[in-house]
Amino acid sequence: MKDPMWTLTEGVALCQELDPLLRSYNAFIALSGSVLHKGWSTKDLDLVIIPLKQTCSVEQHVAICRIFANRFKFMGVCNTAKYGDDKYVEKYQTKDEKRIDVLFLKLE
Repeated sequence: MKDPMWTLTEGVALCQELDPLLRSYNAFIALSGSVLHKGWSTKDLDLVIIPLKQTCSVEQHVAICRIFANRFKFMGVCNTAKYGDDKYVEKYQTKDEKRIDVLFLKLE
């Protein structure tokens, strides 16, 4: 097995760091993907942004993106249509080149 890029401990720590920042914009963060299910990933860390209300407004989305952009390098938006769905996923990269995929639920 390739060395894990992300571990469960690292994923939880990042969620705990980001959660209070997102709560101020009426959203919270959830861990998903391989890191949650297997405890590690050699590819990326999957995070889900969940609005506390029905949808995430444009203003909330922009503010939350700024939180990520101030900490990580923006790498683009994933084209999820090729997988047969319409999720909105942004890709980021840490200073040590670890990939983070951020999935936004319920955008206006």
